[in-house]
Amino acid sequence: MVKWLTIKEIPTVYPFLTEATVRGLIKNAENNGFKSVLRRIANKTLIDEEKFEIWLNGRQWHKVTHKTKTSQNLNLTNSLLTQ
Repeated sequence: MVKWLTIKEIPTVYPFLTEATVRGLIKNAENNGFKSVLRRIANKTLIDEEKFEIWLNGRQWHKVTHKTKTSQNLNLTNSLLTQ
C-alpha cells in the first residue's frame, strides 16, 4: 500500500528537510528527478514516501560551507604571511 505524504508532512517525518526545501524540489522536479515521486490531485501535491526514500538515497549530497568574515580574514592573513 502506498503511503502518501503532503508537503507539510515531509518535515515531520524527515526533520532535516524544511517545507521550503520540499517546495524547491517540487519546483525543479523536471530537472532533479523528483517528478517520479509526485502525484497531483486537484490542487494537492502528494509525495509517495517509498519512492521519495529511493530518490533521496540515490542523490549525491554536497557539503555546503559558508564563508564568514572571520574565515575570509584568516585566509587573507594566511596568504599575506606566506608571501
